[in-house]
Parts: sequence; C-alpha cells; structure tokens
Amino acid sequence: MNQTALSLLRLLSDGADHSLHSLANRLEISENLVSGILNEQISSDIALIASKDFGYCWKNPIQWLDKNAIRANQRDSHNIDIQLFDCIGSTNDYLIDSIKKNL
Repeated sequence: MNQTALSLLRLLSDGADHSLHSLANRLEISENLVSGILNEQISSDIALIASKDFGYCWKNPIQWLDKNAIRANQRDSHNIDIQLFDCIGSTNDYLIDSIKKNL
C-alpha cells in the first residue's frame, strides 16, 4: 500500500460519506486515481461502501495510532521517544541506522 492510499484511508476513517470529487480535491489528485485506489482497497477486503447518492464511506474503520494520545496516557514520567510510521521497510534496519547516527 502506498502513501496516497494510506492518506485516502485516513480521510475515510472518520466514518462520514465523502464524494469522489471531495476526496480528489483533498488529496490533490485526479478522481480517476482516487477511484482506482478505492477499487484496490475494496478488492483487498477493506469494508468501503460506495453509494451513487452519498459517495464513499468506510464501514468499521481502524483506529489510527496517535502519538499525542499515547503520550497523554503514559503512566510514568519517563520521556519515551515515540515514532510512528505509515510504512517502514524494516524496523531492524531503521533502528540500526538510528544507532549509527547517534554514535
């Protein structure tokens, strides 16, 4: 899944109806590209609902991780570095590179 598809799913995760036109405008891409991404997601078993009258909505969207919400619910006073990624090739490679940069 690419970044544009993730951005589209984030827009749809509010559970509201969105027209193809409004999604394309928000993402600054063509309606054809939005339509193609939506069709890919529907074929991937993501429960998107399409309606000619109301547009698209995501039935039972996922809850995205939120760095600020995680920090607000920390039980101890330690300042933990939290990094969230939409996509990452390898967490192991990322951690090794981070360690090397901090040496």
